[in-house]
Amino acid sequence: MIELLKEKGFIDKKRGAIRLVKPEELLDYWAENYSYQNNRILTYFSFSRTFEEFKKNLSRISKEKNIDYVLTLHSGSALIAPFVRFKNVHLYIKGKLEIWEKKLNLKPVESGGTVHLLLPYDEGVFYNRQEIEKVFVVCNTQLYIDLLSYGRRGREQAEFLRKQRMKF
Repeated sequence: MIELLKEKGFIDKKRGAIRLVKPEELLDYWAENYSYQNNRILTYFSFSRTFEEFKKNLSRISKEKNIDYVLTLHSGSALIAPFVRFKNVHLYIKGKLEIWEKKLNLKPVESGGTVHLLLPYDEGVFYNRQEIEKVFVVCNTQLYIDLLSYGRRGREQAEFLRKQRMKF
């Protein structure tokens, strides 16, 4: 991987030290080659009436069961750099799926669900998570690349996030 980054000119490697030299270009390259849809996505109907109620349950369950999660897409960006209204909640989860389903009172649906549990193919999505309003959100970089591949005004939200919260 390091050699690929060096070959593409994103990093400089001298005497074992690695320095990122083109962060903007690396982020763009990563975004072009990534889709949140590569994760396993399960869709549910939630009996929570509001996002606030859902967040409280999410925080409580995570602490009680000592299991991790991170919000992403519009539900995550609403806490970091709100720009787009949303109906769907997306979160990466760890732990037994049955616990999340039971404790969050989720009912599986084939379509029309409002809560989407993402089983990550790479646990890097939990790296450098942020705690906001007592819930966890993916880091801004992960949020940005997830939004770009989302559609449904994801690109607009991603550009707003990058402009407001990212240094490159």
